[in-house]
Amino acid sequence: MLRRTLIFISFIILPSACNPSVSHTQNLSLEEVTETFNKQGLSLEDIDLPKRNVFTREYNGVTPKTYSLQNRALTIYIYQTTHDRIKGMEAFKNATAAASLESYETYTAKNVLVFHGGESESVKQTLQEVFQDIR
Repeated sequence: MLRRTLIFISFIILPSACNPSVSHTQNLSLEEVTETFNKQGLSLEDIDLPKRNVFTREYNGVTPKTYSLQNRALTIYIYQTTHDRIKGMEAFKNATAAASLESYETYTAKNVLVFHGGESESVKQTLQEVFQDIR
């Protein structure tokens, strides 16, 4: 009986636990993220920002979607995986290490990285709630 249990675990459970294509957390799409913003009453407006802006550059192979949120830039990077998002954030930090940047906040959840150039405490609080909802 013990042998059958071990065989079951070896052939059924362990391969799915080790398989990277079996995700224990579902990645988010841009539509899901923007929908969550809308549910929180945050209106995102499409904007074009210069590609030389550090918040709109490509990091780890991903170029962000850019929006305006209360007249401040908001950029959303959607990576394939959480690991890719972490590498994207590292690339951003490396690219801006010696730079003097305007005030900004960073928000992350799963495969999503967001930069917002706002200073409003109420917007920061609402964005924190958005990211708690999508975690």
